[in-house]
Amino acid sequence: MSRLDKRAILRQRAEAISRPFTIKVQEHRILEVLEFGLEGEAYALETRYIKEVLDLEDVVELPSVPAFVMGIFNHRCGILSVIDLRVLFNLPSTQMEGTAKMIVLSSKDMEFALYADSIGMVKTIAESDVSRTIPSLCTFPQAYFKGLIEDRIVLLDGSAILSDKGLIVYETVD
Repeated sequence: MSRLDKRAILRQRAEAISRPFTIKVQEHRILEVLEFGLEGEAYALETRYIKEVLDLEDVVELPSVPAFVMGIFNHRCGILSVIDLRVLFNLPSTQMEGTAKMIVLSSKDMEFALYADSIGMVKTIAESDVSRTIPSLCTFPQAYFKGLIEDRIVLLDGSAILSDKGLIVYETVD
């Protein structure tokens, strides 16, 4: 190999080494979720849709409303309805006394509470860890399903629940 060939090879190597080095960092969107229990099954919702969690107290049942409306309650000078996901998910209803909670969901257009048997932990998960596989024998509306997370916890889509026009009751009683 001639001296000129060696210099050309060395120049190519020097140019390759002197180029700016960029590292591609894979961005992982992180989801913060609240786990809750419903008839022995584990569910979760993203905390960005949750306004607060309250004890199930002072819920007034209403006549002539769909079965999924558990009732209403006075909340900070307003009236909120309580939606019973057990009815929407075709689950048996066996309330555990003393542990029942209400998860208040809120968006710019809608606010209501969801019934929960129990409240679990708030945890963070990578969005890439959410499995989109729909569980077999699922009994809930598939539009509410966002995915499965660790330990077969069903991640519900808070946006879909809050925007579901089927949850709005327009009936009037004379």
